[in-house]
Amino acid sequence: MFRAKILIGVLLLVTLSVSHASVVGRFGENAFGQAAWAGPKAEDPDLDGKSNLFDDDDDGDGVKDDDDKFPLDTNEAFDTDNDGFGNNADLDDDNDGVEDSNDVFPLDSTETVDADFDGVGDNKDAFPNNSSEILDSDGDAVGDNSDAFPLDASESIDTDGDGLGNNADLDDDNDNFTDEAELADGTDPLNRFSCKSGCFSFDVDENLEAQPLTDGLLVIRHLFGFSGESLTSGAVDPSAERGTSELISGYLTDADFQLDIDGDGESKPLTDGLLLIRYLFGFSDDSLISGAIGSGAERDTAEEVEAYIKERVPAS
Repeated sequence: MFRAKILIGVLLLVTLSVSHASVVGRFGENAFGQAAWAGPKAEDPDLDGKSNLFDDDDDGDGVKDDDDKFPLDTNEAFDTDNDGFGNNADLDDDNDGVEDSNDVFPLDSTETVDADFDGVGDNKDAFPNNSSEILDSDGDAVGDNSDAFPLDASESIDTDGDGLGNNADLDDDNDNFTDEAELADGTDPLNRFSCKSGCFSFDVDENLEAQPLTDGLLVIRHLFGFSGESLTSGAVDPSAERGTSELISGYLTDADFQLDIDGDGESKPLTDGLLLIRYLFGFSDDSLISGAIGSGAERDTAEEVEAYIKERVPAS
């Protein structure tokens, strides 16, 4: 549009220049030596000193005429629904029947509501009430963000991260005990540290020994909330296979259920942590459990505590 206006302007100037002499002869000149009549007076509604013929924004509203549905109206530039009313005056810009004041997407006629405030309209959102999910590519009712197999409707979880979905995996937690065997044993087939024996060890740093001032100390520090250097400082054997704070913290966090030595439903430093250190130092009987059993504990005798820990330390 602007190029066309420039071309028209140039042609008009040429015409006026050629006819100047005849115009002066007919109408005379003004005080500035200009022809008293200069043809159709060019408009300049935005008073920017540019004739509309040479102005690429006739109304001076900051929107170029080529993009402006209302190039001569400073109050309007866009008409989303093409109803002839500019968006500023139009109460329903996208003409979807919902006024802009009540429309979360006033310029999108396909959307009006975003119940979970995730920026995606409910019509396009497969999980309109869950802000963490939008798509369900395989239609299995599990959002793609949470689905380990977003393109496989038959699988969604891979507990042990082995690339095989739980529905097809015979050992979901990869603890070398099949799910079927764990269900029969009453252990958790989704927890690699939940089995009758052999899947968890209090040899935390993995140096083939469970010792009070390394493994015992690591456990009690972990239960107190220590992390990083404060967790491992001076408490890891030089020959340990599991020697970094990240590996140890991850190992103990995953094994939280196993750290509940007295079986009271919670893993605590001054009960379970203390029981482990005492056992590793060789305490037994009442000296092992005195003041270190939690309320409502499932294992509240020295014999039960000793048996539980013994199953989870490397054989000497």
